[in-house]
Amino acid sequence: MSLYYDHGGIQIHLGDCRDILPHLPKVDLCLTDPPYGVGKKYESHEDTVESLENLIAFISTACERRLVTCGIGNIWKYPPADWVLCWWKPNAMTRSSVANANIWEPVLVYGCKGFGRDGFVATIGPQPFDHPCPKPLKLFSWLIDKATVITDTILDPFMGSGTTLVAAKNLGRKAIGVEIEEKYCEIAVQRLAQETLAL
Repeated sequence: MSLYYDHGGIQIHLGDCRDILPHLPKVDLCLTDPPYGVGKKYESHEDTVESLENLIAFISTACERRLVTCGIGNIWKYPPADWVLCWWKPNAMTRSSVANANIWEPVLVYGCKGFGRDGFVATIGPQPFDHPCPKPLKLFSWLIDKATVITDTILDPFMGSGTTLVAAKNLGRKAIGVEIEEKYCEIAVQRLAQETLAL
């Protein structure tokens, strides 16, 4: 297991989450944006439907409380959720080649009793990070704020450019990220190095 970064309650592990998660400590929430199975090419692998289906059962064992952004086209490939949030994207195109995305995407809620009944609205803006599918910091910050308390630890087994970790850090939570591609680990470390200014 490769510990790539460890500072201020935030850890990054470089490697395949299927190899690393069995060695990690218990966490309170898993917030993640797993591969969508839409054929995006990464340096170490291709995001295919077959690889997605193999990962779904694994995600469900990572933590009891889970929030999963899954894309509209994949919602039926996951176990039935306790609740589904609507991530509204009013600035998005009405259709795209990515899972025929419309102006909303689901966030699947598992094991978070009473969470999410009020939904969420987020806008999309340009994401200044070199990643094919980054998620808005505003969205992940809202999810963490609503689903956790200050003493909780959050896990993202598909960390990407580190949005979950940055949101957790900004909210004073501990977090663990796992990423298979080193260049995204480096982007996440650079983002985490930007200190939050007190207002």
